[in-house]
Amino acid sequence: MQKILVVVLGLISVVASANAASGIDQVLPSITARVLECSILPYTVDASGIKTQHALVSHCADVKVVSPGHAEIKVAAGTFHVSLKNSPDADGGDLNDVTIQNIQTGEHKVISNVLSYGDVLLGVLGGDTSHVFEKLVTDASANSADANVLR
Repeated sequence: MQKILVVVLGLISVVASANAASGIDQVLPSITARVLECSILPYTVDASGIKTQHALVSHCADVKVVSPGHAEIKVAAGTFHVSLKNSPDADGGDLNDVTIQNIQTGEHKVISNVLSYGDVLLGVLGGDTSHVFEKLVTDASANSADANVLR
C-alpha cells in the first residue's frame, strides 16, 4: 500500500492511495480459507434428538479467538485482527458488522450485516458453515466458559 503525506496547516496526515482498499480484498480469500481449514463446528444433540450448533472453535495456533467478538488470524500476507459489532439492522444479535484489520499497516475493511450471531469466526466465513467440519460434543464441554478452546 502506498501512502501519500499531505501537510495541511502544519499538521501531517496520512492519506491512503486509491488502491488501498484492494489490499484487504486481495487477501480476504486466504483469510477465509485459513479460518475454514482451522474451524470446527461443535454441536450437541439432546435426548429428543434436537441438534444445537455452538460457536465455532479453532484447532490452529494461527487462528485464535482472543475474546468473544475478537480474533487474530495469521496468513502469509500478515496478521489480521477481526472484530464484530452489532449491526444497526440486527434484530436480536443475529447480524454483525465484521471489521478485518491488517495489524502491520492498519488498513481495514468493514463487511456489514453478516449473519454471524456474535461468532467472530462465523463472521469471517460470511455466516456460511456448510463446509466447516462438525464435531459432536458433550453438553458440559459446549457450555463451558472456555468453549473457544478445543480440548
